[in-house]
Amino acid sequence: SNQTLTKGTHTIKVGKGGDIAGNFTANNGRDSELGPYIAYGGSGGAGYSTTEPDFNITTNRFGSGGGGLGWNDNSSYIGYHNANERINQTNPSIQGGIANKGGRGYQDPVGGDSSTLLTGFLGGGGGGAGGMGQDAIPNDNTSYVGKAGNGGFGLDYSAVFGTNVGSNGWFAGGGGGAGASISGDIAGTGNNGGLGGGGNGNSSGTGLAGTNGTGGGGGGGGYANQIGGVGGSGIVIIKFKKIVNTEEIRAYYHSGGAENQSTYNLYVGPNTICDILIVAGGGAGGGRQGGGGGA
Repeated sequence: SNQTLTKGTHTIKVGKGGDIAGNFTANNGRDSELGPYIAYGGSGGAGYSTTEPDFNITTNRFGSGGGGLGWNDNSSYIGYHNANERINQTNPSIQGGIANKGGRGYQDPVGGDSSTLLTGFLGGGGGGAGGMGQDAIPNDNTSYVGKAGNGGFGLDYSAVFGTNVGSNGWFAGGGGGAGASISGDIAGTGNNGGLGGGGNGNSSGTGLAGTNGTGGGGGGGGYANQIGGVGGSGIVIIKFKKIVNTEEIRAYYHSGGAENQSTYNLYVGPNTICDILIVAGGGAGGGRQGGGGGA
């Protein structure tokens, strides 16, 4: 808050949400920028892997981490799959912005029949700007009530920018992980679609997309062979504080086209004090019992 935009032309770039590459691979969201200030795109959630238990496609920089996968090709493996590593970052002035880790996925192929077995492959939730993604909750192999991880909650900026932007003023919620068939999994911190635009995981179908204009992560895809949801596009919001007792809010969105970033030029006359929010695109959700996308 209370940042100075100097006289002249400022370039704004708004990032697209992460998309799906191939069947189960989730891409990162794209960065958003205002001049030299950058918010990193959220990490894609991990999808089904034929290679290693902790597989996650993302190796470059990212915002909040994507959730860990719930199934790799080693059918005898039992235990947690690590999410993308990301040091929790709560200082918005640090380059890249606020971010949190994704939750771990869990794999346990023990089960008495096909319906109980399917609760043993559980993705972790994607990290949100306001909190870490939740680890999957394992089965106890008695009641078979394992659950995929919730997405981390986002941040509430409604007091600054109002409720007509974001998801009622909330931004950057993580996507929910997905299990298989009868596992329960949601996004955010309640069964409300996710605080900050995180998409729900879907254990019996395609993961739900993050909400555009929030940077929310996409939900994980479930059984059988379902893909994750795409991440929500980002947003850049500027509230101009004027000498007269009035204020003006301008919001810049991704166009919805194929470009990774939508670019705008903003001309500022005299130096102006502003409140500024830069939100990158959310990561896509992983497929086939995948983790949720990070915000």
